Amino acid sequence: MRWKSHVRFGRRAGETHQRKRWQGAPARSHLAGEKLTVCRQRLQQQIHGHRGRKENLLYRGRRTLLTRQSLLTDEQIARLQRLFAEHEDHAALEVSWHIYQDIISAYQHPDPAAGKKRMQALITRLRRGLPEGLEELAQLGRTLWRKRDQILAFFDRGGASNGPVEAINGALPV
Repeated sequence: MRWKSHVRFGRRAGETHQRKRWQGAPARSHLAGEKLTVCRQRLQQQIHGHRGRKENLLYRGRRTLLTRQSLLTDEQIARLQRLFAEHEDHAALEVSWHIYQDIISAYQHPDPAAGKKRMQALITRLRRGLPEGLEELAQLGRTLWRKRDQILAFFDRGGASNGPVEAINGALPV
């Protein structure tokens, strides 16, 4: 049996590359992505009366909404602009998208102290009264407020996360 050059011995199963210290946002950033998706689905149901279909702009933009702003192409930026301008109710989706992008940028900030400051400000902003129609963000704000000590500890620990441990625990048979 011939081995591929990128496969190495002595690593965890499935790892084929060197792990980097700052690979991505920790597990808590997925909460914002989930709330963004729930907001999109709620608007889809309210406006069109059905789940997403391929001709709906809300449905077609689902992956683009979850792409980090710095990675968006010109075509994707144009799609998002059309999506946000399509209907006045899409304002809630636009606000949710900006909050999602702010959370990711706080986690990805090169200076941990500045990233922590951004995250603290964001948690406080979400904790205070939000306008009506942003139910998903209100729920996200309550969750982030409840877990703020663990979230902010990420910045004090040099980017350490228990994500890999949680992934292994989730993969183990019970």
